[in-house]
Amino acid sequence: MKSQDVAQDVAALLRARNPLLWVVTREEARVEKYLFEAAASAGYLARNWDIAAGFTQINGKPLSEYDNGEGDPDAALTKIGETRGERSVWVMRDLPVWLKEPVGSITLRRLRNLARQLPSLPRDDAQAIIVIQHRKYQPNWQTTQQFWSGLCQTAKKSRRCSTLP
Repeated sequence: MKSQDVAQDVAALLRARNPLLWVVTREEARVEKYLFEAAASAGYLARNWDIAAGFTQINGKPLSEYDNGEGDPDAALTKIGETRGERSVWVMRDLPVWLKEPVGSITLRRLRNLARQLPSLPRDDAQAIIVIQHRKYQPNWQTTQQFWSGLCQTAKKSRRCSTLP
């Protein structure tokens, strides 16, 4: 499947208000380009977060209106959950390493709670999270399976469970 086709699929998932997408790649910068394109196509403003820079615009400039969230994935997820007044896609670069148990249990729960909360926001305040996982990272399979199982059970009830190839 070509990258542009995947970008169209991502745009469709965003228009359908899927709250959480997970992308595994070795080409972070290339994938982000297509994610930004998909977000714009779906009427969302794309933003980034990573552990070192915190919240940034797609050009890398810090977002001055946000407490930067630098170094704290829990604070970043909380801020995303509180954002209103714009349709945003939050591309989170370094989140997977913060989801490992037992230390990552709080962050994992906060992400699950957001995935449940975001679809209930008004359309004008729609938010989505796209987690980019570098292919080298090897998550605990049981944790990943539990996460997706719980998320899809919730999403099936609201008919919002989708997967990407």
